[in-house]
Amino acid sequence: MESLIDELLPIAREVLKNRKEEEAQTSKKGIWSNNSILEIYENYTSAFPIMIDQMGLRTAVAIYNVADSNKGEGNKKFILQLLFDVLKSESLITTTHTEWSKMVDAIIDDKNGAVVLHYEEILSDAAIALKRAIRTFPITKK
Repeated sequence: MESLIDELLPIAREVLKNRKEEEAQTSKKGIWSNNSILEIYENYTSAFPIMIDQMGLRTAVAIYNVADSNKGEGNKKFILQLLFDVLKSESLITTTHTEWSKMVDAIIDDKNGAVVLHYEEILSDAAIALKRAIRTFPITKK
């Protein structure tokens, strides 16, 4: 039986390719630099499932939802957007969370734990799949 990570891996690759095309068409700053993924995003993606295990999903999502591009580093929000796109492709997103920001808000504002319980394992698995997918592309320091 195939694990969720294995199922999400080809989807994560496709999401990364789509993001590359989108960034190229709009000239937006993102995870891609020329034809390589910026190393900081590999690092952020690798750290996300560990943060979930150590701090819990709500805290990990809240940390990644803070705009941090003023530090000269990458923007962790891009990782949340990519994870949402991966999960959306497999219909693992609750129907009320039609945008990544709605999913994030629902996790952070979850009062009874049901939303966190739904997303905790699948977001961790999606992050691992995304990390593995990133490593199939060239990576650059900057």
